[in-house]
Amino acid sequence: MKHSLVQMPFLCMVGFLIASFQAQAEFKESPTLLQTSSTHSNLSTEAHGVDPQILSKVQLNIFQDDHIFDDNAVEVAQRLGLPPEAKTKYMTSFRSYDPINCDVFEQKPSMAALYGNPGKVSEINLMFLNEGDFFGVRNATDPKSQTNIETEMRKKGRPFTEAMRAQENIFLKNLTNLLGKPTSATMGMEKAAERVTRWDVQNTAILLSVHDQHFIALRIWPKSMADNRGLLKELTDEELRKECKSNVTTRPNNDVIIKEIPMIDQGPKGFCAPATYERVLRYLGMNADMYTLAMVGETKRGSGTLRSELNSTINHMIQRSGRQIRVGIPFTYTDIKRWINQGIPLFWGVMVVDHLEQLSNEQTQQRNKTTFEQWEKMVRKFDPPKNLKLNPKNAHVRLIIGYNEKTREIAYSDSFGKEFEERWITFNSAKAISRTDTLALSAITW
Repeated sequence: MKHSLVQMPFLCMVGFLIASFQAQAEFKESPTLLQTSSTHSNLSTEAHGVDPQILSKVQLNIFQDDHIFDDNAVEVAQRLGLPPEAKTKYMTSFRSYDPINCDVFEQKPSMAALYGNPGKVSEINLMFLNEGDFFGVRNATDPKSQTNIETEMRKKGRPFTEAMRAQENIFLKNLTNLLGKPTSATMGMEKAAERVTRWDVQNTAILLSVHDQHFIALRIWPKSMADNRGLLKELTDEELRKECKSNVTTRPNNDVIIKEIPMIDQGPKGFCAPATYERVLRYLGMNADMYTLAMVGETKRGSGTLRSELNSTINHMIQRSGRQIRVGIPFTYTDIKRWINQGIPLFWGVMVVDHLEQLSNEQTQQRNKTTFEQWEKMVRKFDPPKNLKLNPKNAHVRLIIGYNEKTREIAYSDSFGKEFEERWITFNSAKAISRTDTLALSAITW
């Protein structure tokens, strides 16, 4: 889904209530796949005696053979109708918020994502009922609208809970009938840990993750990845520094840019912080999921994300690897340059201002069509913004990914899809819309 600049202030804290939420609630229960008790005993989670083709009964478009993780990521994504989202030297991803070929037991996902490493399938995540897509995430700081929002949430809260219970039972019943008795397991760490129900068939782990009042997800992972709780092999500090540094590119026009940061499209809801954090974590070689991060950051119906909670949890997760989240980085051109030159993208907390967003968009288009010599003269004539009225309801999180010292511009990236991957703004305009607290600039570093 593409977002206009007029919509942008409302996508993080404001968002909107999905008009089609009833379609997610009005799913029908699929016929039970009846099995005898003796069949159950043969379909153990160790997969002894299991016909691998039985996975095709879970989802035919995914499991056309018994080795999904040997399959070409592009080909599987095409079967599932998932458009490309990101392509870096480390990974590829494909995502849809209206997947058409991903139903499981007649349940339609609200989001489907496939990741590659980068050529072969590395994981598939199917998000079913979840509060972000069911309710939308809207701002509740306006006292005038607070009562209406709370009334709306109470009215729809019970149907959502009942729908989750019904959908969970469909998955439990059908997966158990097909694959046998599951086991319980924990994926991830700290507050981002997910308690899952797990079925294994040969090298494939199917994980049913249910978090009350948050989401229902099916995750299809390699068995080895599930055995390691979804944690990927860690790089040493030296390896990570070298990798990050290698991603810094200087263009002929003196733009200094960090490449290889994957795009994660937050979709039509207020997941700007979770999606942006997932982008950086994956860039640094760590597994992450924006829906889990939204739960950690307490991204709730009617509000945004508590970045302090998100920072605290992620900090605990990465400290064992010698990493940390550093907050309170000064918003100076010197500091921005220092971090970008190391290949470290910066989390940038802003208050979105409509006319500056439009201006930034126009200037980005213009700089791409103009010679650098002409642009350098033009940008000097830009007036710095004055008397801006920043609205906390328009709080947003994006990344700073580059700079141009000659023009005193910075490059930034929003988690709205490819067309928002790189845009430019003058440093004075950027500073004018930045937060003034310790969350203005922060970074994950060693």
